[in-house]
Amino acid sequence: MKKILLLGAIIASVNAYSLSFNGVSTGSGSSYSGGTISTSAGIFSGNVTINAGDFTLTLNPTDRITAGTSVTVAPGANFKVVNSSGTVIGTITGGNTFNFTNQVTGSDTSFNTLPAPSPSPSPSPNPTPTPTPIPGTPTTKVYIPRSKVDLELTKNITSSGFKSLEDAQNNNGTGLDIQYIGGAGRYTDNSQVIKYDSKSNGVALIGTKSFGNFTLGGGFGYQKSKVKYKETFDGIKENLDSYQFMLSGKYNFTENVDLASVLTYSHNSHKYENRNKVAIEGTKFNSNIIDFQTRFGSKFSGNTGYVKPYIGLGVTRVEEGAIDKLNASKARGTSGNANVGVYGQVALGSAVDLFGNVEYEHRFNRKSYHRDRDVKDGSKIEGLDYDSGMKLGLGLKYKFSKFNMTTAYELNDNKNNVFKVGFGAEF
Repeated sequence: MKKILLLGAIIASVNAYSLSFNGVSTGSGSSYSGGTISTSAGIFSGNVTINAGDFTLTLNPTDRITAGTSVTVAPGANFKVVNSSGTVIGTITGGNTFNFTNQVTGSDTSFNTLPAPSPSPSPSPNPTPTPTPIPGTPTTKVYIPRSKVDLELTKNITSSGFKSLEDAQNNNGTGLDIQYIGGAGRYTDNSQVIKYDSKSNGVALIGTKSFGNFTLGGGFGYQKSKVKYKETFDGIKENLDSYQFMLSGKYNFTENVDLASVLTYSHNSHKYENRNKVAIEGTKFNSNIIDFQTRFGSKFSGNTGYVKPYIGLGVTRVEEGAIDKLNASKARGTSGNANVGVYGQVALGSAVDLFGNVEYEHRFNRKSYHRDRDVKDGSKIEGLDYDSGMKLGLGLKYKFSKFNMTTAYELNDNKNNVFKVGFGAEF
């Protein structure tokens, strides 16, 4: 089955674009990019993208489209080849990519976009008959630049919520912590189409209040991120402004056994930039994420520290708003999940603690939270395809009477690095 990759972040246009090797004329609103067009030599070649509009290429008898030329037509756009008399030689409709395996001139009546057949090897004596394959309908897969940074930012706050509950003392006290959260990561989708690097910076304010064996917590955060897409979507950038709100609680059944929960809501604004200033430039949408996690843990204490294995259940929902500029619908993804991990902490002296954890999360439905989008022209924008994740964390806590400073590093999915620096107080 032929897999066609399309730069799908493009809007449709009803304006026309016509090109003839006797001269070039354009209609307003139409655009194309890439490739080589030589009006003097009469050559059309390279990798061409029809961004918008109806593009008509007129071939005089000696003009030609060279073999190896690739034409990608955005949804809503069209590419038509005609001869000097106006007779149509061939048409490529929106949402498709075609490779010209043979040269096409103005004298041709049609063009072939199928790959040239490979020569058949000479059969060995008494060869086993091979069944004739039945051709199927090619599947067109449409992609747009898309990231899961919004989910990662939400998980950062959830992680901080659990750490604040772990640090809370059962003495009717109050804890307050302000954190800087920075991130740097890279992502390659399982489809191998979407690839990007990301950076983020933000701040979070988290508080806890203990009532004997019961602890309540809450907080909010703001994080700003930049995503730089690579390869297929090279030159496209995405800016995110993310706001998170968190509630948490913990109940201690005994001194060593507890149940902790964190609920995080995140609102994210996405805006795209394109260095070529075409198509996706200025495209916007919003996303909302709800993440609820519950963990049951049991401590095993020693003279200077403890380890705490835990298991947990949760549910995560990601809702991405419609992209009006691309006529793309909303996308919603919800999945229950489970996690298992170990948290540990050891005193390195009277004023310094070393802590860390390792955790694995599994999604029950094995689908990503960033699902497919439907487009008004009947096509479908592919969702992201990523695996369940591992998380490693390591940090130091420096204690100064009622004040403390924490530095921590987290590695998520082997590619997303998170740095946290916090200043806290206990009252």
